Amino acid sequence: MFKNYFTIAWRNLWKTKSSSLINIIGLSTGMLCFIIILLYIKNELSFDRYHKDSYHIYRIVKDFVNADGTKIPDATTPPALAPALRHDLPEIAYATRLFPAWGRKYLIQYKDRGFYETNLIRVDSSFFDVFDFPFVKGNKNNAFPGPLSILLTQTVAKKYFGNDDPVGKTVRINDLI
Repeated sequence: MFKNYFTIAWRNLWKTKSSSLINIIGLSTGMLCFIIILLYIKNELSFDRYHKDSYHIYRIVKDFVNADGTKIPDATTPPALAPALRHDLPEIAYATRLFPAWGRKYLIQYKDRGFYETNLIRVDSSFFDVFDFPFVKGNKNNAFPGPLSILLTQTVAKKYFGNDDPVGKTVRINDLI
């Protein structure tokens, strides 16, 4: 029975080659566009969803406006904005600030080991009140015991300290621009 259906379908496709080709190309293009849009939406909706209460986390952005009126999107804000928002809006439970290195070069040294790093991000002490990143050593409650404290990823800690415990060790950071 199915063989008969396929035979009839093949004969009809073969009789009307040009319209069949246009229909097949249109259908496959539509399906491809649907799949691409679906993957894009899935990616956008899953971004940073691994944080606890991620639906309560917002990012403030602004645009730079040049003299000619063109806008350049940017995600940096003045440093005083986070404390001002917490003070003026009681709905805001926590606010944190991030300041990337913007391509600046830093020489980080521990004993005889030194490496040039460009991917540093400065954060304030309330960073882990907003974001939930797992800790290998230590915990979020005492992540920044002082103003000159740093956190390292596992890869960077291994690069500088090898198999030694990096907690409580002192590194030297030189800004090279």
